Amino acid sequence: DDDDDDDEADETASETTHTVLSTEEKKSDISAPARAQPGTTYSSSVNDLFYSNESNDAFMNGPSKQEFDDSKGLDLYESALQLYRSKDYEEARKTFAAAIHMTKEPPRGKTSIDLALMREYHGDALVKLGEYEEADLSYKKAVDLYQRGDKDVHDESMARIMMKKGDAQVHTTGGSGMHKAKLYYNVSLRLWGKILEEERRNEDVTDLRLCHVLYNYAILNSKQQNFEVAETTFQEIITIHEKYTTDGDEDLEVIEVMEFAARANNCLGNIKFKANLYYESIAYYEAADKLRKRNRELNEEAGVEIDDSEETIGLYTNLGRAYFQEKDIDAALKYFQRANRLLMATPHQNELPIAENWIQMGKAHFSKKEYDEARELYEDALTMLQNVLQDEKHLKILHVRHDIAMAYCREGEYDEGLEVLLDVLAKKKEREESDLYLVKIHFDLCSIYIKLHRRQKAKVQIRNAYEILADKKVPKKHPYMLEKRKYDRKIMALSETSDLASSSYDDISSRTGSS
Repeated sequence: DDDDDDDEADETASETTHTVLSTEEKKSDISAPARAQPGTTYSSSVNDLFYSNESNDAFMNGPSKQEFDDSKGLDLYESALQLYRSKDYEEARKTFAAAIHMTKEPPRGKTSIDLALMREYHGDALVKLGEYEEADLSYKKAVDLYQRGDKDVHDESMARIMMKKGDAQVHTTGGSGMHKAKLYYNVSLRLWGKILEEERRNEDVTDLRLCHVLYNYAILNSKQQNFEVAETTFQEIITIHEKYTTDGDEDLEVIEVMEFAARANNCLGNIKFKANLYYESIAYYEAADKLRKRNRELNEEAGVEIDDSEETIGLYTNLGRAYFQEKDIDAALKYFQRANRLLMATPHQNELPIAENWIQMGKAHFSKKEYDEARELYEDALTMLQNVLQDEKHLKILHVRHDIAMAYCREGEYDEGLEVLLDVLAKKKEREESDLYLVKIHFDLCSIYIKLHRRQKAKVQIRNAYEILADKKVPKKHPYMLEKRKYDRKIMALSETSDLASSSYDDISSRTGSS
């Protein structure tokens, strides 16, 4: 119930694609995403070398006192691409930075597509490492280079990178991140729409090329909440693939079209999930899983090695969450565990997805009333989140600590649970955000105080919750308004003498500075 923002982040990760073109590839010659090209983000998220003691401009603009060597820069760039393909994102980031460092900046008014690509893919590696602000800086410098060239020629590059800038903004802190993301997405959507119109008029367009453009156009519509358009466009990709399935033709291009069909099914599942149509979302996710397995088989038969582990992890996570919503907890746990096995086997892994997977498994165990197992998973995830995020007031950390508090309470250890949750409340207030998650905290504190027969403390929490609901003008039929009335009845049922409480709980409240 507390993971609305996490749900959005997961969906973004599982829906985003970035197509990579090498410096030799032409606009019409699109590498298939089935090849796990660098710059491709699958469903689904360090500083030394030039970052160490130098400013961003120093490493982004190149050396001031050494000879440039564009040839060496290109060699480093190719090495960085290989590192990215092998998912060694930290080494890839370093090597892209080194390539940029060796490559000469073009004269004012001129462009360098090689340098633009280096900066773009450097941003991709930073995104994989969770360095979103640095990634946005790298993307900004790539945009500057793309804009200096022929506008029509670089429309697709701009469309691609504006989507990436939007994705980076989604993950940045501060209230303006989502607003900026929508602005970037709008620019990207307009450009992909223009490209799609051009390709529909192109009599020589291949199905692979059309699927590539359709997919990006659908993704942008989904990000901008244009779900009807997105759904229709994803369905068009599936229809293109079904044509080949009927013919029994499975050549290399068909395999790559199959990859787009798998992604389209996954995204349709996400759309149905958002609409609370969980049974339908499961059908799409399972269709995507079937296509992905067939894709791996065909590539193996062709002697081509692909690594779609990130996409498969995202797909298993989506299936787990959908089954969880359908109350099939055993099936949910099965898919979360499958995702966990892949996560643990993947080298050079950002720890954030692992922590989020453990939280999902914890929720499944919690639903099965296996509170001790749930709390252990939450605590392990918390340790990992603290290492990655380095911010005790980060919402992800507050959410998992909230989960830990409720697990304690379900185990009957109310004093431990109360202490943790009061500290969560204090840190949430420090964020100066009055929202429905704060209401949820007050409700759960109210519930604990009712269990402890502390009537006045419970009344304070429910009053604080109602003030926020009234300020937000939450309608009377909203679930939280109904929950507020439920707690009102429970508080009224408590006797006046229930306010006699042990001093230990008062000590807890005074230590956290919360009522």
